[in-house]
Amino acid sequence: MTRSFLFMSNVRCGSTHLITSLGELPGVHADCEVKWQMPQLATDTHLHLDPDRPDFLESLAALGAGAPLIGSKFILHPQNPLQQDDLVLLQKAARRAQENGLTFIHLTRNYFDICMSTLLRGNWNALNRKNKTGSDASAFVRVIGPHNKTMLEKNPEAEKGKAGDTLNFDTMLTMLLRLLVNDLFYQQVLSGLPGTLHHSYERLETDLPDLCRRLGVSGADLAHLDAALGDPVIRKLAPLDTGAVPDVEAFRVLCAYADYLRVQGGRGRAPLEVVFSSWHRKPRSKVRPKVADPVFRHLIKELARRSPDQAR
Repeated sequence: MTRSFLFMSNVRCGSTHLITSLGELPGVHADCEVKWQMPQLATDTHLHLDPDRPDFLESLAALGAGAPLIGSKFILHPQNPLQQDDLVLLQKAARRAQENGLTFIHLTRNYFDICMSTLLRGNWNALNRKNKTGSDASAFVRVIGPHNKTMLEKNPEAEKGKAGDTLNFDTMLTMLLRLLVNDLFYQQVLSGLPGTLHHSYERLETDLPDLCRRLGVSGADLAHLDAALGDPVIRKLAPLDTGAVPDVEAFRVLCAYADYLRVQGGRGRAPLEVVFSSWHRKPRSKVRPKVADPVFRHLIKELARRSPDQAR
């Protein structure tokens, strides 16, 4: 019987590294990204989840391959905030999928590193291998391979990221709030679903064998895990130098408090109304965040408590 799983996370949380590594295991077919709204320039890494009739399992079935375990990922991008109606639809879809055997894994990472990686480096991955880019390679390799080559040819220093002094505090704070909203959104969607798992970027490889066992990966397939991680399809990028980022220490404090709010949200103790913090897109109109303002005040109050000079 085919089993299935789906990672749900923000950007830059290691989902592509995980999916491509798990896809190397003989009994696992893991690939692609389930998209809630098909982007204008979609690639063949995308599985479309119809907002009018969302069905995670139908999307995953498109992966096929006849493997005993199939999986993919679902990413909320900070540039594309969701609406309250989306939450209702996704909750129903997640409940149906979970009842039919889909395992959800909420993948998280500390917000400071996500923000710095996204704002300084952008959303790109480094392909580790050069010998698996044919038609039988994963969709990620087929798309990332040429993109990775083009980027590095144009800018060999791309992995180092752009200069930190090109950022400003408002941009960083906007990114932070949207990331927090996304995680609280996931928590709301997955609340009450038995069997939901959690996996953190900081323990990505240490906890992966246990995660695989909980997903039902066979012992024979687990034997291949060390080789997959030792020579991953997508390699992890080098740490960034954030020394030139303006107000970096003040921002680090805000990120730490946002991390705390995310953890509290997982325990049902955070202001979950932040899910509807209205980074909502309305055509041809400028909208200020509404419910996000209380969270902003929480963050500033915490900053003031820890470092009054930085808060000013």
